[in-house]
Amino acid sequence: MEKLIKRTTKNNISMDLTPMIDVVFLLLIFFMLSSTLVKENNLKVNLPEADGGQNSQSVNEDYIITIDNKGDIYFNNQKTSLDVLGKKFEVAGKKSNVVIKGDKKVYYDQVIKVMALAKQKGLKKVSLAIKSN
Repeated sequence: MEKLIKRTTKNNISMDLTPMIDVVFLLLIFFMLSSTLVKENNLKVNLPEADGGQNSQSVNEDYIITIDNKGDIYFNNQKTSLDVLGKKFEVAGKKSNVVIKGDKKVYYDQVIKVMALAKQKGLKKVSLAIKSN
């Protein structure tokens, strides 16, 4: 009499984790890159105070010119010079809204130069930002 030995094979059920790990790393890289690109460089400017001024958030701002307390000029948070600013004003178009945010300690001359440059390039909507009481 022969003994039948039944051989049972176990089905090795396994899950390949490599694609899941790839996806997790791609998501990690995506969020790392997007978080550094979203970071804005907001310049801290101490605006002069005035009564009865219009709130700066109600003005349509196409371009923001910031002049810090050292007299450095920034176009949309990027440091620039008057020559480069003039070229950017030419590209901006005459119907663009420009808001000048000048620190209250900056020399009046610097603000006037930026305003005169905007007028020279044909921009008609130039505003000065203030801190209202």
